[in-house]
Amino acid sequence: MIEAREVVTLSNTPGYLTAIKSRGYTYIQLRKSVFDKEKKGKVKKEIIFSFGSTTKALQKMYAWREEPRMFPDKLSDLGYNFADLENWIKWMEQKTKNEMA
Repeated sequence: MIEAREVVTLSNTPGYLTAIKSRGYTYIQLRKSVFDKEKKGKVKKEIIFSFGSTTKALQKMYAWREEPRMFPDKLSDLGYNFADLENWIKWMEQKTKNEMA
């Protein structure tokens, strides 16, 4: 089962978080949608960054917020910033809260 929800990025960088369920775990990925010209304009989803399982992803995000120098260079190079990180954390906290309800 794939569940996706677009998370607004304040840096105007395209991308959205997805929660992918596989083998009893939920994994968090940052993806973007791109048009595939070879397949007559069909949209395909590219993984920009994989955060790992839900629990580990949230722990990483908290650590990056506490230690900004640990924020991945790959994400910075792509234009993501700490405003995006805050949005991701809020999305993750809400998702975790909803799963426990």
